[in-house]
Amino acid sequence: MNLKAIDAALAAYREKLDEGDVARLEFFRKLWGALDEAAADAPAAEGWDAPRAEDLRTWFAAGEPVLAHAPATVGAAPFAALPGRAP
Repeated sequence: MNLKAIDAALAAYREKLDEGDVARLEFFRKLWGALDEAAADAPAAEGWDAPRAEDLRTWFAAGEPVLAHAPATVGAAPFAALPGRAP
């Protein structure tokens, strides 16, 4: 996730949007920042092998989601450890 681009977009739109829209953008910026931070520490899905490039192209051409064909599971622990989560 390119947080610098998100920050630049937020700065560009801050003066053009109403207060509610700016608040929503700021909320999502905080959320994306937390997700980006958590992703650095989150373990990869164990036992998951990335699909072959040929399969990815086929699924993309058919408009089919990758994870529908190659599901991956991630435990809840990394998400539960995020700061500021609801009790």
